[in-house]
Amino acid sequence: MPRKPSKNPMSVYEMHEHETERSGNRLHKDRTADLSASTNRILHELQNEREKIRLIGGDLEAVRGQTFKYLEACKANGTLPTIQGLCRALGHSRRSLYNALDTHPGDPVSEFLEIARDALSEMLDVASLENSVNSIVAIFLQKSLYGRIDRAELYLSPPLPESPLGPIDTPEQLEARKQRYIDSVPEDD
Repeated sequence: MPRKPSKNPMSVYEMHEHETERSGNRLHKDRTADLSASTNRILHELQNEREKIRLIGGDLEAVRGQTFKYLEACKANGTLPTIQGLCRALGHSRRSLYNALDTHPGDPVSEFLEIARDALSEMLDVASLENSVNSIVAIFLQKSLYGRIDRAELYLSPPLPESPLGPIDTPEQLEARKQRYIDSVPEDD
């Protein structure tokens, strides 16, 4: 039975009841264990505040080490690494990571993180091509997280300059010039 509309926020009991009802819906696949494990992981990460690793002018080895630890954890859990997960592992938001990449492109940490970002994008490409990840979701993620662009561009250019050989004659002008040359040639007797 659907819950009556209310302007008050749902209680924890009501949220649990609502999600239990929704899981019985045929359109909603039962992935309770998967979603629960993912939610528990995020909950654990958010509860355990970690020290931020400095990105701009930071310790390259610390960033590399934390990135490799994150990738090892993804490998052990059989999950696809994401840029959001990497940001959480470094103690930053995606926005702060992108800000560091945009404002300090020559910094060694920024260069390493750009390479790591490209590697995560490639992993998503490969997973999509192998049908391990929904290709439509992969396209959306590539555009929203990894800067891929899907667009056509039209370039307008000024008119071309005159021909380097001079002005181009119309067919009538060419015919008149040809006739002048023919008329100027002496006839052979």
